[in-house]
Amino acid sequence: MEKSVKILDKMERLIASRKMNYFDLVLYDGEDWHTRELIAVQPCQNCYSITKAFTATAIGVAQDMNLLSVYDTIDRFFAKEWPENPDPELKNVTIRHLLTHTMGLTAGSQFGFHRHYNGLDNWLEHCLTSKLKGKPGENYIYGNQCYQLLSCIISRVTGMTMDRFVFKHLFRPLKIHSYAWATCSMGETQGGANLYISTVDMAKLGVLYMNKGLWEGKRILSEEWVNSATRVQTGHIPGVTYGFGMNVTDNGFTFGGSYNQYVVVRPDLNMVIAAHGFVDVMGIDTVFDNALSQI
Repeated sequence: MEKSVKILDKMERLIASRKMNYFDLVLYDGEDWHTRELIAVQPCQNCYSITKAFTATAIGVAQDMNLLSVYDTIDRFFAKEWPENPDPELKNVTIRHLLTHTMGLTAGSQFGFHRHYNGLDNWLEHCLTSKLKGKPGENYIYGNQCYQLLSCIISRVTGMTMDRFVFKHLFRPLKIHSYAWATCSMGETQGGANLYISTVDMAKLGVLYMNKGLWEGKRILSEEWVNSATRVQTGHIPGVTYGFGMNVTDNGFTFGGSYNQYVVVRPDLNMVIAAHGFVDVMGIDTVFDNALSQI
């Protein structure tokens, strides 16, 4: 506990000295939760692309329930919505390709305000009719289309929107009660962004993965899923170290989102650090590493 307090003290001083913009800090050290409010703010904030880690986890829960497999091709789930003249490679796209942003898109889209102001009424149709280049698995293009498709897949196999599925099978056991989650124009949960959640609750997902899918002794996710999600799945693509909804580092893994939203998981230290920020500058992962080096 004393070490954790020292780390947070160092982080807080580094953040102040560099005039970095963060709302708060949360550190879990395997036993205790430590929080620092840096700027007074409502507890639930947009975690941006950290949303993808929750969407990927929903896929993990569904696979553990034998509702799907990451190796399923997506045509299984969208027979009614399948385009009349799809890209020839679309039938070869699997859930795993969606999880790793490797379905073969030519460009990422559905970012920021463009989600609502670029004339998109049917997001699913847009995702299924986007042009592909090469074969699925050959290239990595980061965007929100893949994770919107994952959200729609969850609703197809469970009969409920993804936010309701996640609440039932993930949020409720993790004691996450306060959140808001935006939908697309068709009422589907946004899979790639716009989950509003507290920093502590955001960090709980990191703790769940650090503990190999266990929460307070109860199995929430299979260890098989955790091992796959936290392992580099894009090693054949130079410079890309993406797992399922997260970036894999040399000493752990990180969930990240625009404007410095971070959950940094360090299994070697039995620690999770999380923060909500509001500007794109140096990340809290670097601040954490700097603070550790000074302890």
